[in-house]
Amino acid sequence: MRFDAVQALTGAQLLQARQNICAAPGDAMSYSGIQVNGSGEVSQRLGATPVTLVSGTPRYIVDSIRAGYFHAANTAIMSAQQLGAGPPGFSAGIQLTSAGAPMSAPGAGDNASLSVPVEGYRCQRLGWNTAGATQPLTACFFFYSNVAGTFSLNVRNGANDRSYSKSCAYSNAANWTFYKVTIPPPPSGNWATGFNTSIDFRITAVCGTTYQQPDGAWANGNFLGTPATTNFFAASGNFCAATGFALLPGSDGPKDWQSLAACQRSFVNEFHLCQRYYEKSFQYLTVPAQGTGFTSNSLFLQAGGAGTQSVQPTFFFKASKRAIPTITLFNPQNGNALARNVSRASDWAATALNSADVDCFQIYGTSPGSSAIFDTCGIHWTAEAGL
Repeated sequence: MRFDAVQALTGAQLLQARQNICAAPGDAMSYSGIQVNGSGEVSQRLGATPVTLVSGTPRYIVDSIRAGYFHAANTAIMSAQQLGAGPPGFSAGIQLTSAGAPMSAPGAGDNASLSVPVEGYRCQRLGWNTAGATQPLTACFFFYSNVAGTFSLNVRNGANDRSYSKSCAYSNAANWTFYKVTIPPPPSGNWATGFNTSIDFRITAVCGTTYQQPDGAWANGNFLGTPATTNFFAASGNFCAATGFALLPGSDGPKDWQSLAACQRSFVNEFHLCQRYYEKSFQYLTVPAQGTGFTSNSLFLQAGGAGTQSVQPTFFFKASKRAIPTITLFNPQNGNALARNVSRASDWAATALNSADVDCFQIYGTSPGSSAIFDTCGIHWTAEAGL
Protein backbone atom coordinates (compact mmCIF):
# COMPACT_ATOMS: atom_id res chain seq x y z
CA MET A 1 0.00 0.00 0.00
CA ARG A 2 1.45 3.36 -1.07
CA PHE A 3 0.94 6.84 0.35
CA ASP A 4 2.42 8.93 -2.49
CA ALA A 5 -0.12 8.12 -5.19
CA VAL A 6 -3.84 7.59 -5.69
CA GLN A 7 -4.75 3.89 -5.59
CA ALA A 8 -7.83 1.82 -6.42
CA LEU A 9 -8.18 -0.16 -3.19
CA THR A 10 -10.54 -3.02 -2.51
CA GLY A 11 -13.07 -2.85 0.31
CA ALA A 12 -10.90 -5.14 2.43
CA GLN A 13 -7.86 -2.94 1.84
CA LEU A 14 -9.78 0.20 2.76
CA LEU A 15 -10.99 -1.45 5.96
CA GLN A 16 -7.47 -2.58 6.89
CA ALA A 17 -6.04 0.86 6.21
CA ARG A 18 -8.56 2.42 8.52
CA GLN A 19 -7.89 -0.13 11.23
CA ASN A 20 -4.17 0.55 10.90
CA ILE A 21 -4.69 4.18 11.81
CA CYS A 22 -6.85 3.24 14.81
CA ALA A 23 -10.06 3.45 12.83
CA ALA A 24 -12.05 6.67 13.05
CA PRO A 25 -10.87 9.03 15.79
CA GLY A 26 -12.91 8.64 18.95
CA ASP A 27 -13.90 12.30 19.09
CA ALA A 28 -15.28 12.18 15.55
CA MET A 29 -17.36 9.10 16.34
CA SER A 30 -18.62 10.59 19.60
CA TYR A 31 -19.85 13.62 17.68
CA SER A 32 -21.56 11.42 15.08
CA GLY A 33 -23.44 9.25 17.56
CA ILE A 34 -27.17 9.97 17.44
CA GLN A 35 -27.76 8.48 20.93
CA VAL A 36 -27.82 10.63 24.07
CA ASN A 37 -26.16 9.49 27.32
CA GLY A 38 -25.12 6.17 25.82
CA SER A 39 -22.94 5.23 28.79
CA GLY A 40 -25.71 5.97 31.29
CA GLU A 41 -23.58 8.35 33.35
CA VAL A 42 -26.16 11.14 33.58
CA SER A 43 -29.02 10.25 35.93
CA GLN A 44 -30.96 13.35 36.97
CA ARG A 45 -34.30 11.73 37.85
CA LEU A 46 -33.26 8.87 40.12
CA GLY A 47 -29.52 8.94 40.66
CA ALA A 48 -28.52 5.36 41.49
CA THR A 49 -31.73 4.67 43.43
CA PRO A 50 -33.40 1.35 42.47
CA VAL A 51 -37.07 1.64 41.51
CA THR A 52 -39.77 -1.00 41.20
CA LEU A 53 -41.32 -0.89 37.74
CA VAL A 54 -45.00 -1.10 36.87
CA SER A 55 -46.01 -3.60 34.19
CA GLY A 56 -46.77 -1.79 30.93
CA THR A 57 -45.25 1.52 32.10
CA PRO A 58 -41.64 1.98 30.96
CA ARG A 59 -39.72 4.77 32.67
CA TYR A 60 -36.42 6.58 32.42
CA ILE A 61 -33.91 5.04 34.79
CA VAL A 62 -31.03 7.20 33.61
CA ASP A 63 -31.39 10.12 31.25
CA SER A 64 -32.51 9.03 27.75
CA ILE A 65 -32.50 5.29 28.58
CA ARG A 66 -35.67 3.51 29.73
CA ALA A 67 -36.45 0.16 31.28
CA GLY A 68 -39.80 -1.55 31.03
CA TYR A 69 -41.71 -4.80 30.93
CA PHE A 70 -45.18 -6.17 30.40
CA HIS A 71 -46.49 -9.27 32.18
CA ALA A 72 -50.12 -10.16 31.45
CA ALA A 73 -50.41 -12.25 34.63
CA ASN A 74 -49.10 -9.22 36.55
CA THR A 75 -47.23 -11.34 39.06
CA ALA A 76 -43.64 -10.60 38.02
CA ILE A 77 -41.77 -7.96 40.01
CA MET A 78 -39.08 -6.06 38.13
CA SER A 79 -36.77 -3.29 39.27
CA ALA A 80 -34.21 -1.11 37.50
CA GLN A 81 -31.37 1.20 38.46
CA GLN A 82 -28.23 2.95 37.32
CA LEU A 83 -25.10 0.85 37.74
CA GLY A 84 -22.13 2.42 39.50
CA ALA A 85 -19.59 0.51 37.42
CA GLY A 86 -19.18 -0.98 33.97
CA PRO A 87 -16.58 -2.61 31.74
CA PRO A 88 -13.13 -0.98 31.46
CA GLY A 89 -13.51 2.62 30.34
CA PHE A 90 -17.09 2.96 31.64
CA SER A 91 -18.26 4.15 35.04
CA ALA A 92 -22.01 3.54 34.73
CA GLY A 93 -24.76 1.63 32.96
CA ILE A 94 -28.36 0.53 33.45
CA GLN A 95 -29.65 -2.73 34.93
CA LEU A 96 -33.04 -4.49 34.79
CA THR A 97 -33.61 -7.11 37.51
CA SER A 98 -36.17 -9.74 38.47
CA ALA A 99 -36.68 -8.41 41.99
CA GLY A 100 -39.28 -10.87 43.28
CA ALA A 101 -41.61 -13.25 41.51
CA PRO A 102 -39.95 -14.09 38.16
CA MET A 103 -41.46 -13.80 34.70
CA SER A 104 -41.75 -17.56 34.27
CA ALA A 105 -43.49 -19.00 31.20
CA PRO A 106 -43.97 -15.67 29.37
CA GLY A 107 -47.29 -15.21 27.60
CA ALA A 108 -47.73 -14.13 23.99
CA GLY A 109 -47.66 -10.42 24.81
CA ASP A 110 -45.07 -10.49 27.60
CA ASN A 111 -41.80 -8.66 27.10
CA ALA A 112 -38.94 -6.91 28.92
CA SER A 113 -36.34 -4.54 27.54
CA LEU A 114 -33.98 -1.59 27.85
CA SER A 115 -34.66 1.12 25.28
CA VAL A 116 -32.96 4.22 23.86
CA PRO A 117 -35.44 6.53 22.09
CA VAL A 118 -33.84 9.02 19.68
CA GLU A 119 -35.29 12.33 18.54
CA GLY A 120 -35.97 13.00 14.86
CA TYR A 121 -33.58 15.94 14.65
CA ARG A 122 -30.75 13.63 15.67
CA CYS A 123 -31.77 10.89 13.21
CA GLN A 124 -32.33 12.92 10.05
CA ARG A 125 -28.71 12.37 8.93
CA LEU A 126 -29.65 8.76 8.28
CA GLY A 127 -32.07 9.81 5.55
CA TRP A 128 -34.47 7.02 6.50
CA ASN A 129 -37.45 9.31 5.97
CA THR A 130 -36.83 9.33 2.20
CA ALA A 131 -37.73 6.61 -0.30
CA GLY A 132 -34.83 4.37 -1.25
CA ALA A 133 -32.72 5.14 1.82
CA THR A 134 -29.24 3.63 1.46
CA GLN A 135 -27.42 4.48 4.69
CA PRO A 136 -27.28 1.79 7.39
CA LEU A 137 -27.04 2.33 11.14
CA THR A 138 -24.27 0.71 13.17
CA ALA A 139 -25.08 -0.05 16.80
CA CYS A 140 -22.41 -0.83 19.40
CA PHE A 141 -22.88 -1.56 23.10
CA PHE A 142 -21.93 -3.79 26.02
CA PHE A 143 -24.27 -6.39 27.51
CA TYR A 144 -24.02 -8.23 30.83
CA SER A 145 -26.19 -10.82 32.57
CA ASN A 146 -25.84 -13.47 35.25
CA VAL A 147 -27.28 -16.07 32.84
CA ALA A 148 -26.43 -17.08 29.29
CA GLY A 149 -29.02 -16.81 26.55
CA THR A 150 -30.02 -14.96 23.40
CA PHE A 151 -31.38 -11.43 23.46
CA SER A 152 -32.61 -9.35 20.54
CA LEU A 153 -31.37 -6.05 19.25
CA ASN A 154 -34.43 -4.16 18.02
CA VAL A 155 -35.09 -0.94 16.10
CA ARG A 156 -38.56 0.56 15.55
CA ASN A 157 -39.82 3.84 14.22
CA GLY A 158 -41.75 6.29 16.37
CA ALA A 159 -45.07 5.14 14.92
CA ASN A 160 -44.27 1.53 15.93
CA ASP A 161 -45.21 0.22 12.48
CA ARG A 162 -41.71 -0.62 11.14
CA SER A 163 -39.43 -3.01 13.03
CA TYR A 164 -36.07 -4.74 12.69
CA SER A 165 -34.74 -7.39 15.08
CA LYS A 166 -31.45 -9.28 15.26
CA SER A 167 -30.62 -12.22 17.54
CA CYS A 168 -27.52 -11.74 19.72
CA ALA A 169 -26.09 -14.77 21.50
CA TYR A 170 -24.71 -14.18 25.00
CA SER A 171 -22.63 -17.15 26.14
CA ASN A 172 -20.12 -15.59 28.51
CA ALA A 173 -22.37 -15.24 31.56
CA ALA A 174 -21.31 -12.79 34.28
CA ASN A 175 -18.98 -10.95 31.90
CA TRP A 176 -19.39 -7.77 29.90
CA THR A 177 -19.55 -8.62 26.19
CA PHE A 178 -19.06 -6.18 23.31
CA TYR A 179 -21.54 -6.19 20.41
CA LYS A 180 -21.45 -4.43 17.06
CA VAL A 181 -24.38 -4.83 14.64
CA THR A 182 -24.98 -2.99 11.38
CA ILE A 183 -28.67 -2.48 10.64
CA PRO A 184 -29.60 -2.10 6.96
CA PRO A 185 -31.69 0.91 5.92
CA PRO A 186 -35.45 0.30 5.99
CA PRO A 187 -37.19 -0.12 2.63
CA SER A 188 -39.97 2.24 3.71
CA GLY A 189 -41.64 3.78 6.73
CA ASN A 190 -42.38 7.00 8.51
CA TRP A 191 -39.22 8.16 10.29
CA ALA A 192 -39.68 11.48 12.07
CA THR A 193 -37.18 14.25 11.37
CA GLY A 194 -38.48 16.77 13.93
CA PHE A 195 -38.76 16.76 17.71
CA ASN A 196 -40.71 13.50 18.05
CA THR A 197 -39.33 9.97 18.38
CA SER A 198 -37.74 8.78 15.15
CA ILE A 199 -35.93 5.64 16.30
CA ASP A 200 -36.53 3.47 19.34
CA PHE A 201 -33.47 1.25 19.82
CA ARG A 202 -33.75 -1.51 22.38
CA ILE A 203 -32.31 -4.65 23.88
CA THR A 204 -35.10 -7.18 24.37
CA ALA A 205 -34.54 -9.85 27.02
CA VAL A 206 -38.06 -11.36 26.97
CA CYS A 207 -40.22 -11.48 23.85
CA GLY A 208 -43.59 -13.22 23.64
CA THR A 209 -44.83 -14.57 20.32
CA THR A 210 -47.01 -11.52 19.60
CA TYR A 211 -43.91 -9.36 19.23
CA GLN A 212 -41.63 -11.81 17.40
CA GLN A 213 -40.43 -11.28 13.82
CA PRO A 214 -37.93 -13.01 11.49
CA ASP A 215 -34.27 -12.54 12.38
CA GLY A 216 -32.34 -9.87 10.51
CA ALA A 217 -35.12 -8.44 8.36
CA TRP A 218 -37.36 -5.39 8.33
CA ALA A 219 -41.08 -5.99 8.81
CA ASN A 220 -44.22 -3.88 8.81
CA GLY A 221 -45.67 -3.90 12.32
CA ASN A 222 -44.81 -3.49 15.98
CA PHE A 223 -42.21 -6.14 16.89
CA LEU A 224 -39.60 -6.36 19.64
CA GLY A 225 -37.47 -9.43 18.98
CA THR A 226 -36.87 -12.71 17.20
CA PRO A 227 -38.18 -16.23 17.98
CA ALA A 228 -34.70 -17.08 19.28
CA THR A 229 -35.02 -14.62 22.19
CA THR A 230 -34.74 -16.49 25.48
CA ASN A 231 -36.22 -15.55 28.84
CA PHE A 232 -33.52 -13.86 30.90
CA PHE A 233 -35.89 -13.39 33.85
CA ALA A 234 -37.03 -16.98 34.42
CA ALA A 235 -35.68 -16.92 37.99
CA SER A 236 -35.81 -14.34 40.74
CA GLY A 237 -32.58 -12.36 40.97
CA ASN A 238 -31.72 -12.68 37.30
CA PHE A 239 -30.64 -9.43 35.69
CA CYS A 240 -29.52 -7.84 32.43
CA ALA A 241 -27.36 -4.74 32.12
CA ALA A 242 -26.05 -2.60 29.28
CA THR A 243 -23.84 0.41 28.68
CA GLY A 244 -21.80 2.12 25.99
CA PHE A 245 -24.60 2.58 23.47
CA ALA A 246 -23.27 4.14 20.27
CA LEU A 247 -25.64 4.56 17.32
CA LEU A 248 -23.62 5.66 14.31
CA PRO A 249 -24.86 6.51 10.79
CA GLY A 250 -23.10 4.30 8.26
CA SER A 251 -21.48 0.89 8.36
CA ASP A 252 -18.38 1.81 10.35
CA GLY A 253 -18.03 1.84 14.10
CA PRO A 254 -15.77 0.95 17.03
CA LYS A 255 -14.11 -2.42 16.52
CA ASP A 256 -13.66 -3.35 20.19
CA TRP A 257 -14.35 -2.21 23.76
CA GLN A 258 -11.37 0.16 23.78
CA SER A 259 -12.61 1.94 20.67
CA LEU A 260 -16.15 2.08 22.06
CA ALA A 261 -14.96 3.69 25.30
CA ALA A 262 -12.97 6.24 23.32
CA CYS A 263 -15.99 7.33 21.27
CA GLN A 264 -18.25 8.15 24.22
CA ARG A 265 -18.91 11.82 24.88
CA SER A 266 -17.79 13.30 28.20
CA PHE A 267 -20.18 13.64 31.14
CA VAL A 268 -20.20 17.43 30.71
CA ASN A 269 -21.26 17.21 27.06
CA GLU A 270 -23.86 14.52 27.71
CA PHE A 271 -25.30 16.44 30.66
CA HIS A 272 -26.00 19.45 28.45
CA LEU A 273 -27.63 17.25 25.79
CA CYS A 274 -29.76 15.56 28.45
CA GLN A 275 -31.11 18.89 29.67
CA ARG A 276 -32.97 19.27 26.38
CA TYR A 277 -35.22 16.47 27.65
CA TYR A 278 -35.19 16.95 31.43
CA GLU A 279 -34.07 19.63 33.87
CA LYS A 280 -34.49 20.25 37.58
CA SER A 281 -33.79 22.96 40.15
CA PHE A 282 -32.43 20.42 42.65
CA GLN A 283 -28.74 19.71 43.05
CA TYR A 284 -27.58 17.02 40.64
CA LEU A 285 -27.31 14.26 43.27
CA THR A 286 -30.69 15.07 44.86
CA VAL A 287 -33.62 12.94 43.71
CA PRO A 288 -36.58 15.33 43.25
CA ALA A 289 -38.97 15.22 46.21
CA GLN A 290 -40.83 17.50 48.60
CA GLY A 291 -38.96 18.85 51.60
CA THR A 292 -35.39 18.38 50.36
CA GLY A 293 -34.19 21.89 51.26
CA PHE A 294 -33.43 25.08 49.38
CA THR A 295 -30.84 25.78 46.68
CA SER A 296 -29.99 29.00 44.87
CA ASN A 297 -31.92 27.68 41.84
CA SER A 298 -35.11 27.45 43.91
CA LEU A 299 -35.18 31.00 45.32
CA PHE A 300 -37.07 34.06 44.07
CA LEU A 301 -38.38 37.37 45.41
CA GLN A 302 -42.09 37.63 46.15
CA ALA A 303 -43.72 39.95 43.59
CA GLY A 304 -46.80 40.94 45.62
CA GLY A 305 -47.76 41.96 49.10
CA ALA A 306 -49.40 39.98 51.89
CA GLY A 307 -52.23 37.65 50.90
CA THR A 308 -52.24 38.69 47.25
CA GLN A 309 -52.37 36.59 44.11
CA SER A 310 -49.63 37.47 41.64
CA VAL A 311 -47.48 36.09 38.83
CA GLN A 312 -43.94 35.47 39.99
CA PRO A 313 -40.59 35.97 38.19
CA THR A 314 -39.77 33.78 35.21
CA PHE A 315 -37.66 30.64 35.70
CA PHE A 316 -35.36 30.19 32.69
CA PHE A 317 -34.06 26.78 31.60
CA LYS A 318 -30.38 26.11 31.02
CA ALA A 319 -31.23 24.39 27.72
CA SER A 320 -34.18 24.84 25.37
CA LYS A 321 -36.49 21.87 25.69
CA ARG A 322 -37.48 19.43 22.96
CA ALA A 323 -41.11 20.43 23.46
CA ILE A 324 -43.10 22.39 26.03
CA PRO A 325 -42.26 20.46 29.20
CA THR A 326 -44.45 19.19 31.99
CA ILE A 327 -43.62 21.26 35.07
CA THR A 328 -43.87 19.65 38.51
CA LEU A 329 -43.57 21.84 41.62
CA PHE A 330 -42.08 20.88 45.00
CA ASN A 331 -42.10 22.67 48.34
CA PRO A 332 -38.48 22.79 49.58
CA GLN A 333 -39.59 22.70 53.22
CA ASN A 334 -42.82 20.70 53.53
CA GLY A 335 -44.62 17.79 51.89
CA ASN A 336 -46.72 19.75 49.40
CA ALA A 337 -46.40 21.61 46.09
CA LEU A 338 -46.73 25.13 47.54
CA ALA A 339 -44.10 27.84 47.36
CA ARG A 340 -42.41 28.57 50.66
CA ASN A 341 -41.86 32.07 52.05
CA VAL A 342 -38.42 31.78 53.61
CA SER A 343 -38.46 35.22 55.22
CA ARG A 344 -41.67 34.44 57.16
CA ALA A 345 -41.22 30.66 57.51
CA SER A 346 -44.65 29.96 56.05
CA ASP A 347 -46.14 28.29 52.97
CA TRP A 348 -48.11 30.13 50.35
CA ALA A 349 -51.88 29.69 50.39
CA ALA A 350 -51.83 28.51 46.76
CA THR A 351 -49.28 27.86 44.01
CA ALA A 352 -49.80 26.82 40.38
CA LEU A 353 -48.19 26.94 36.96
CA ASN A 354 -49.08 30.12 35.06
CA SER A 355 -47.41 29.44 31.69
CA ALA A 356 -44.57 27.48 30.12
CA ASP A 357 -42.70 27.25 26.83
CA VAL A 358 -39.50 25.55 25.68
CA ASP A 359 -37.24 28.16 27.30
CA CYS A 360 -38.92 29.14 30.58
CA PHE A 361 -42.00 29.01 32.82
CA GLN A 362 -43.85 31.16 35.35
CA ILE A 363 -45.84 30.34 38.46
CA TYR A 364 -48.54 32.28 40.22
CA GLY A 365 -50.09 31.98 43.63
CA THR A 366 -51.38 33.58 46.79
CA SER A 367 -48.73 34.74 49.24
CA PRO A 368 -49.00 34.24 53.03
CA GLY A 369 -51.06 36.76 54.95
CA SER A 370 -48.07 37.80 57.05
CA SER A 371 -45.71 38.34 54.11
CA ALA A 372 -44.45 41.40 52.24
CA ILE A 373 -43.31 42.26 48.73
CA PHE A 374 -39.69 41.24 48.00
CA ASP A 375 -39.66 38.56 50.70
CA THR A 376 -37.36 35.68 49.82
CA CYS A 377 -39.36 32.64 48.69
CA GLY A 378 -38.50 29.27 47.23
CA ILE A 379 -39.93 26.47 45.14
CA HIS A 380 -38.31 23.48 43.47
CA TRP A 381 -39.34 22.19 40.07
CA THR A 382 -38.70 19.64 37.37
CA ALA A 383 -39.24 20.12 33.64
CA GLU A 384 -40.01 16.84 31.80
CA ALA A 385 -39.75 16.86 28.00
CA GLY A 386 -38.58 13.29 27.42
CA LEU A 387 -39.54 11.26 24.37
